[in-house]
Amino acid sequence: MFAAVSIAEQMDAESPASVNTIVRWAREQPLDFTPGSRFAYSNLGYAILGRVIEEKSGQNYEEYVQGAVLHPAGITRMEIGRTLPSERPDDEFFYHPNSAESPITSVFNDDEVPRPDGGFHLEAMDAHGGWIASTTDLLRFIAAVDGRPSPPDILSSNSIAEMTAQSAHFSSTYWYGFGWLVRPMPWDLGEN
Repeated sequence: MFAAVSIAEQMDAESPASVNTIVRWAREQPLDFTPGSRFAYSNLGYAILGRVIEEKSGQNYEEYVQGAVLHPAGITRMEIGRTLPSERPDDEFFYHPNSAESPITSVFNDDEVPRPDGGFHLEAMDAHGGWIASTTDLLRFIAAVDGRPSPPDILSSNSIAEMTAQSAHFSSTYWYGFGWLVRPMPWDLGEN
């Protein structure tokens, strides 16, 4: 997901590669292991999920999530981030580059830029981490899926239970559910 220029070259596509080009490229790669035999986090899996959402909804991924998930939770300002500072909202946080890191070549041209301002193609990361949000928006989202009665959740209690269920691939006191790192509190585990 962080090789948009290289993938565009390999796929003879416009650079930086779009998420659709990255997914097409990935389909040609061998699997690392037999599905279901073990767990590995996958940014690509979420990128593919975003495409499934587009196909099933008939809408752009960002627009669908805003209308079907975020707006019902009272969140109106979350959006997919933009790589270039000139395309970001005026009130978006300034990303300080790592002072120990030298500028790198932009994914858009041969300019040398700080990594946050063109070192990767954020638009292609939409469904796997491309969202920007205020602290207030994040708290509203958490409150809308926390399983508590107020405010009302946007998911059923059965959906929340399923997305936080422990997988057979995890035997620790915390695990990765359907999109969530689940770390129960001691009182949830029956401890004092």
